[in-house]
Amino acid sequence: TWLALAAVRWADTGEAVPEALVRAWISAAHKAKSPAGSALLRAYGRWLDGSDREALALAVLRGFVARDTEPPREVTADAERRLREQAADWAGFMQTTENEAYAQLRASFLASPEGSAIADKGVLAVVASLGGRGVADEVGAYLRTWYGNRAAQCKALLQMLAHVDDPAAIQLLLATATRFRTAGIRAEAEAQVKALAERRDWTLDELGDRTLPTGGLDENGALALSYGARTFEAWLDDRLVLALQDEGGAALKALPEPRKDDDEAA
Repeated sequence: TWLALAAVRWADTGEAVPEALVRAWISAAHKAKSPAGSALLRAYGRWLDGSDREALALAVLRGFVARDTEPPREVTADAERRLREQAADWAGFMQTTENEAYAQLRASFLASPEGSAIADKGVLAVVASLGGRGVADEVGAYLRTWYGNRAAQCKALLQMLAHVDDPAAIQLLLATATRFRTAGIRAEAEAQVKALAERRDWTLDELGDRTLPTGGLDENGALALSYGARTFEAWLDDRLVLALQDEGGAALKALPEPRKDDDEAA
């Protein structure tokens, strides 16, 4: 009931998918309590409009994060008492007055999450099965912010991320596995990377090769750069160095300055 869902349409007819049906999918995932997704959910996803499917996944992910990080709406009497006691103890250490210490502690309390959504991690299976672009950005932001006191949620998000069909998701998983600051989260990412490689029958090196960012280059390693009236091409040469050439094939050291007949926006 706490999820605000994006509307989705069937891919073949363009008609709206009943929200009750979408919520039934989410409810089943919630009961399964696994963030890894399922073949059935992926099958459902193939019937949905592509952009709607990704929007739904993002709505579920953002709903989970919002629920997990929701701050307290008020300071209860018990919390007020504890904050006052802490302020009295910390005032000297913080080299400030007791009231100033209390104000800082109260602000910190109101900025901290009140509860946890870890019991609802099953809904992340919807994201794992239907998600694509944008999921990695949301997970990366969560990891950077909450790694210190939300380890279980961070690990659940990594388990979800390993099943998202998007190169950016795998890139984030690999980056987390190799250089994340927290050992437990880094170890979880390592485990998910190995499991992902096994599922796809790849070595870890092959997994890394297949998820390198393209930088906008096409399958031939080229990128058209339009000025409107004229077009230049960036491409990878034999040394895998990015090179430039004009429409006549002449090599350029840098993109030229615009001319009056070029499109200003381009």
